[in-house]
Amino acid sequence: MELVVFLQEIVQQFGLGELTALPQRVSGGYMHRMYKVETLAGVYALKLLNPVIMKRPNAMKNFRRAEKLERILQENGIPVIPALEKDGLKMQCLNGQYYYFFNWCDGSVMEWHEIDLLHCKTAGNLLAKIHRIPCGEGRTYSNQEVRETFGYDKGPVVWNGQESVNREGGAFYGKEGMIYEDWDGYIELAAEACPEMERELAESRNLLWQAQREYNAAVKSAPNVRCICNGDMDSKNVLWKGYEPYVIDLECLDYGNPFTEMFQLALNWSGAAVFEFEYAHFAWFIREYCQVYGEVSVDWKALSGVGYYWLDWLAYNVRRSLGIECCDEEERWLGIREAQKTLRRIRYYASIREEVIDWLVRVVLH
Repeated sequence: MELVVFLQEIVQQFGLGELTALPQRVSGGYMHRMYKVETLAGVYALKLLNPVIMKRPNAMKNFRRAEKLERILQENGIPVIPALEKDGLKMQCLNGQYYYFFNWCDGSVMEWHEIDLLHCKTAGNLLAKIHRIPCGEGRTYSNQEVRETFGYDKGPVVWNGQESVNREGGAFYGKEGMIYEDWDGYIELAAEACPEMERELAESRNLLWQAQREYNAAVKSAPNVRCICNGDMDSKNVLWKGYEPYVIDLECLDYGNPFTEMFQLALNWSGAAVFEFEYAHFAWFIREYCQVYGEVSVDWKALSGVGYYWLDWLAYNVRRSLGIECCDEEERWLGIREAQKTLRRIRYYASIREEVIDWLVRVVLH
């Protein structure tokens, strides 16, 4: 009941009147919490932003940048469900709880078995249109360097021998504030805090270090190109009305490399996340993307290392499972489940990577 009262206060603060039905928790959110709220003014989606995430030093800056890019996508005709504004601001706050409101959309998220070739073609088309939006000095791309390396790419390190870093919570924090993931540190911490996580991480230890190095090498090998990137346009963040897409959850919008994001999303829309990779879906996504975007000149074998992009999500959920970065027990158990699932995804991609690249070069691009 306390939650309902609080949500009523949020609705009134935003100027939407009284609730006309009990708020409904919407499933599918793995970081923030979403509710369907019905008021005298209409039906809305309310996103309560994760308090732990909002405490990160760069959180507010990242959200503000995403809001600015969201407006640019709207201006360029990209079908998105944007956050609503009050007094010129999208993000609002009540009693320390940050939140967004959205108009409710009756579209559907496609289940994995429902995604067909046309969905993949449409998603590839849409991503290419986002990447072609002019940025920087009015150009589609610029020579400004975009490097999104992850973690510590030199393998296990001697903790006491690193003057430039401080160990805390299974990671190294450099002088510049960048996090260098330390998988051995996580395994050590999990031995007491979460034994089931310790076993799974230990079994995949060598793969995790190798995947981290290969991911970083792939990012560095990509052409030095800059564009607006969605950051999270996997299938759960696109609503469909028939074959009309509407992109949601845009708080990850940022500038990045188009080719790394394209390859990652092609894998996602092709079923790699559920261990059922569909080569035809992969082909349609990439062919359509290249058709709309234009020339894509990359070393595909080198680029394939970005398929380990799940490492970032894994590290975050390991921290949640260990109680390092979570707000309650419900979130800690969500972290355990997501970490276990993500480890499987990383192992699965490692098992199909060579075949995927061989097939891509031989079939899709010729």
